[in-house]
Amino acid sequence: FSAEAKKLTVDLSRIMLLSPIFLGLSTMLGALTQLFKKFLVFSLLPIFYNLGILLGVVWFYPSFGIKGLIWGVLLGAFCHFALQLPVIYKIGFKPRFIFDINWKEIRKVVILSLPRTLGLALGNITFVVLLALASKMAEGSISIFNFALHLQAVPITLIGVSYSMAAFPTLSLLVEEKGRFLREFSLAAKQIIFWSMPAIVLFIILRAQIVRVVLGAGLFDWEATRLTAAVLSLLAISIASQSLVLLFTRAFYAVKKTYQALVINLICAVFTVVLAFVFLELFKNVQTRLFFEAIFRIRDLPATLLITLPLASSLGSILNCLLYWYMFKKEFDVSGLGLSKTFSQITLASIIMGVVAYFFLTIFGKVFNLDTFAGILLQGLLSGTLGIASGVGVLWVLGNEELKAITGTLRTKFWKTKVVISEETMGASSGR
Repeated sequence: FSAEAKKLTVDLSRIMLLSPIFLGLSTMLGALTQLFKKFLVFSLLPIFYNLGILLGVVWFYPSFGIKGLIWGVLLGAFCHFALQLPVIYKIGFKPRFIFDINWKEIRKVVILSLPRTLGLALGNITFVVLLALASKMAEGSISIFNFALHLQAVPITLIGVSYSMAAFPTLSLLVEEKGRFLREFSLAAKQIIFWSMPAIVLFIILRAQIVRVVLGAGLFDWEATRLTAAVLSLLAISIASQSLVLLFTRAFYAVKKTYQALVINLICAVFTVVLAFVFLELFKNVQTRLFFEAIFRIRDLPATLLITLPLASSLGSILNCLLYWYMFKKEFDVSGLGLSKTFSQITLASIIMGVVAYFFLTIFGKVFNLDTFAGILLQGLLSGTLGIASGVGVLWVLGNEELKAITGTLRTKFWKTKVVISEETMGASSGR
């Protein structure tokens, strides 16, 4: 970076440091919002946060320049905080100054939260290291890496964050009832596996279509689109592991095993950073580089060194998940949870889904004009839909319990079903 760019970065960072104040307060209120199961309000927070950012782009940027974007971030952070105030007030929690301070409880909170704070810091430090490495690569590497991360974050947010947050209040309440605790954990884990494994396959197979539909316009040229697709496919490998890690983390926090989570995060952070440097050295070997470039069809691109970073990141996330699973099995008896059966069924269905999606991808590639937005969208949408249909068919044949639960819920919610009570049931009821 030039001296001018560094100064601008520092100035913008100073303004943006107001954002963690609002987000920190919002996170504190969010704990209460989730505890009282006000999930709808909580789910709206990131939407309003992003709306503030978009307003900064549309309204503030023309008047204030680059600093207008930062003011948009601050507006979004304030909305993230303020949206919860009516709910908190309705629940009955009103902030007030107190002088009779329970230092014992504060000490307990600090001891429990410190490992969580350090664990989050480790994740951010790892991310900064990867970005620092990207900044030494070809121009645009940071943007490409960030774009791919944002695309990968969509399924992780929809699946991992949603299920882990929804499960956390219940897990916290069932700490003393190990059987029910494990049952709730198992239900959430199975749903995460059910949704995230197909997401992995579809993101890998349809990576080019996803990137071209979302980002393939304007200054984002064809070379950048292809490289982003390759980075996205490598990041997508860890969608399931990252989603499960969110659930594992909350399960350990619920049973107050916060230091175990910190140790696991520390190991994986070091592993990811070391692996990134190792891959950078390996990529200096021409044969190794050509091998990876051939797999992702980017041999003719100049900035292929970038794919070492998402590869290290995904392998670090997978190790993180495996270590959590190992520690979880040491802490609890997981023999009757049925996670292995669910994982094997979903994996088989996802593979078949990927094969079918790829088959129709090639067929629709000859039908639609792939030089247009509509052509790319229809190619990816129809191929993905047919792939999903085949996966659902496989799960139906296998008698997958998660699919039965989802279809049962949809039938109950959207179709009025007539309840038929047999004479035997009536007789049994009157007998009671």
